[in-house]
Amino acid sequence: MPEASPFWQNAFLVFVLVLVGWCVWSGWRAGIVREALALGGVFAGGSVGLAVGGVLGPLLGRLLPLPGLLIGVLAGLAVGIGVYLAMWFLGALLFKRTAQQRTMIVRLFYGLGGAAVGLFVGVTLVWGALLVVRGLGGFYEPGFAPGASKLPPPPNAAAAALVKLKRSIEAGASGRTLESIDVMPPRVYRIFDKLGAVAARPAAFERLLEYPPVAEAMRDPKIVAITVDPDASDAARGQQLSLLFRNPKIVAAANDPALIAKLQKIDIEKALDYALSTPAPAHSPHPSHP
Repeated sequence: MPEASPFWQNAFLVFVLVLVGWCVWSGWRAGIVREALALGGVFAGGSVGLAVGGVLGPLLGRLLPLPGLLIGVLAGLAVGIGVYLAMWFLGALLFKRTAQQRTMIVRLFYGLGGAAVGLFVGVTLVWGALLVVRGLGGFYEPGFAPGASKLPPPPNAAAAALVKLKRSIEAGASGRTLESIDVMPPRVYRIFDKLGAVAARPAAFERLLEYPPVAEAMRDPKIVAITVDPDASDAARGQQLSLLFRNPKIVAAANDPALIAKLQKIDIEKALDYALSTPAPAHSPHPSHP
């Protein structure tokens, strides 16, 4: 099991300080108007991208041999990036930087305002880094326990580094401080941890498939067709995502509204708790007597 390291924790803290400091300095240089437009572009791009992806995904999923969800994500991402770049370019074209303002008062207002917006951007990026490290690190961590099965994908150097960094940034007083500024709900990290524990224990994975709502979904004809498809099995074992996304049975399942609705009703944390719980021992209806 990769152990916590003070060096790794200090390295992450330095990364946080440098990232936030650079964002504040960049915001000061750009000025409040340019920085606010760039930040607004992020939110506008995300909102427009989600809307476009939600509309195009189901529509194009019926026309193209790809899962509608994947099409929606790619289309939304492309549109979102386009909206962000357009707003950033508009700000750079129409508004001056802090150093280009004529009076000291205006430069101070532009600089301080831009620095404040940059601080928000930097802290948001730190939250994202914490989500990646603590979430993925929590998922991979059970795979390094003695007797754990190989995770999909199996633990490797990158996974070991994530686990080591996760354990490092959560250690000691500094770790508690980082956890206190993390805005992600604890439930999110619990789900990552439990997903990793189920993936690392074959018996728990089999029990997950026995959870009634999951078992009901697995009996759906489209899911059954995937489980008996040798092409899908070979692509999954070889981790060939491009083949999986183009598999006609997987595409049909991913674009089936009834199946999607059935899956959305599953409470993932309750399903994982069921999988990780110890089943009650079976009692014989006719116990033997000495």
